[in-house]
Amino acid sequence: MLAPWEKKFCGFMYSVQSIFIVGCILACVGIMCVQIVLRYVFHAPLMGVEELLYFPTIWLYLLGGANASLERSHIACGVINVYVKSERTMKILNLFQALVVIGVGTWLLYWAVWYLSYALKVNKVGTIIHYPLVINDASLVVGIFLMIVYAVFEFKEYLCEIFSKKVN
Repeated sequence: MLAPWEKKFCGFMYSVQSIFIVGCILACVGIMCVQIVLRYVFHAPLMGVEELLYFPTIWLYLLGGANASLERSHIACGVINVYVKSERTMKILNLFQALVVIGVGTWLLYWAVWYLSYALKVNKVGTIIHYPLVINDASLVVGIFLMIVYAVFEFKEYLCEIFSKKVN
């Protein structure tokens, strides 16, 4: 069971992420519509659209992954459910799964922070539009960090389920 502050935090983050996700979707659609109109109506293709589209797309991808972690709606195979019948064993496996997510996420976050610091050091910019690509690289750190935070909440919840009085 999540603490009241954790529920408020998750609710707030869900709202913030939803706003950013909708903004990224609208930006992607808007940029593509402008490109289509310019290319096929005015016969004047806009150079650098792919580079411009990279920004909302990568943020959409990583915030969508974080949102799926928050909602616990990410893709899962569920093969273990077929073989494991004990509810307690499933809870322990869920706990282990959350622990693996935290471990792998922490490892990926370490490399994402390293990559972001490298990108800041070399001052990467886009080839056509020349906007700082650090904005895109920061999405890795933000997205992975949020996934780890939500996995920690999930781990805590599974831990409470295992050690609660209602264990079967």
